[in-house]
Amino acid sequence: MSKKEKAKKSNDDDDTKTIFIEYLKKNNRPFSAQLLVQCLQEKLGSSKTAASAQKLLDSLVQVGTITVKEFGKTKLYWPNQNDLATADSSTLSNFDKQISDLEKEQYDFSEKVKHLSSETKALQNSLTNEQLNEKIEQLTNKNQQLTEKLEDLKEGNIKLITKQEKIAAEKKLATAQAAWRARKRMCREIIDNLTETTNKKYKQLKEDCDIVTDSDCDIFLDKPKSKSISTTTTTTSTTSSSKKSKTTKRKSK
Repeated sequence: MSKKEKAKKSNDDDDTKTIFIEYLKKNNRPFSAQLLVQCLQEKLGSSKTAASAQKLLDSLVQVGTITVKEFGKTKLYWPNQNDLATADSSTLSNFDKQISDLEKEQYDFSEKVKHLSSETKALQNSLTNEQLNEKIEQLTNKNQQLTEKLEDLKEGNIKLITKQEKIAAEKKLATAQAAWRARKRMCREIIDNLTETTNKKYKQLKEDCDIVTDSDCDIFLDKPKSKSISTTTTTTSTTSSSKKSKTTKRKSK
């Protein structure tokens, strides 16, 4: 290597050392040679390797400009703390106050964000004006239909079914409900088998296979029993209690 080339390399090394020192002092935390090269790639260029950077950093350690500590095969470098200015108690107190003020400001902002998030969620879950108008129109029409039906019942314009027709309809309904339950049970068994073989959850399989259940359509198989059944039960219990009272009277005689 000629003298000119050696001089150029020495100047480049000095420039690189200056860059390292300025960056370490600015950040004032430990860096490895590899990390320094990555952080300063734009300034150093792609030709600078971690090995060459480590040699320069070691030379700075020898003159006491920076400090090094080894962790196994890894070396960490940081600026010599003796060269850094020491803050007085007044400055430290001001820093503590600034930190406290910023923490309070951060807390206030986080509370505002929570409040606004809850308001946003409530607004997203509520109906829009168009949906509300549509809902009002639906309820108004339904109310009108029920009012007309009530008037027809009062005036006797609707033909009521007989007791025999009601019993026949209830039997037909019970048969249909039994078949419904049986098919629903078989369908659920098939789905359970599929969830076991595919290792998918029921909800995921339902979405993948586009399965629509009765509850999705607001259809419920087991509805509360009608008042007629409760009336029959009451009548039966009253009859049985009257029979018991008659039997008691006969025994007393």
